[in-house]
Amino acid sequence: MSNLNNKKSEDGSDKKCPSCKQDQNCNCGKDNSTIETNPTISLEDKLKACEVLKQEYLDGWQRAKADFVNARRDEEKLRLELVKYAKTDLIVELLRIVDNFDRAFANKETWEKVDKNWRIGVEYIYSELMNILQNNGVKEIGNIGDKFDSTIHESVGVRETEDTRQDDTVESITSKGFTLNGRIVRPAKVIIWHLKK
Repeated sequence: MSNLNNKKSEDGSDKKCPSCKQDQNCNCGKDNSTIETNPTISLEDKLKACEVLKQEYLDGWQRAKADFVNARRDEEKLRLELVKYAKTDLIVELLRIVDNFDRAFANKETWEKVDKNWRIGVEYIYSELMNILQNNGVKEIGNIGDKFDSTIHESVGVRETEDTRQDDTVESITSKGFTLNGRIVRPAKVIIWHLKK
């Protein structure tokens, strides 16, 4: 017959390679002769390939797990930060009340004329408000005599001095500054000393 795939040997059987099912002139038997004669080498190669694949999967899984743990930790950290500073707007509003108390206390002459029991009550309310703010992470910043620091102070005025030690220090505070959990929510408004030239 003319078709190569249909060649029959003299005894009538097909002349096909048992590996690739092509005609017997293929190179399968020649290239794989050692594998066919020694089947354990083929199994060892397959085992090594499986071990390499297993290690790749294991490494990938471990990286994915580490990424997941890191993402979870970062998300938790972000959530805690949001909770920690979620009350910032409320705190800033309450600080306006603190300013009003400070203005009332600053006018000593008028404050002394008020009934003593009423004064004690107002001072108690003020101290309770300050305790509540402190318990929620609010701290007062800026003191008279501090070196001027633009991160915590906002200069609203300047007074001249001839004392070189006073140069660039806080002379007075017009509005207290505050931090919330270490973050500045309002700088202290201050008047600073400036060396007279």
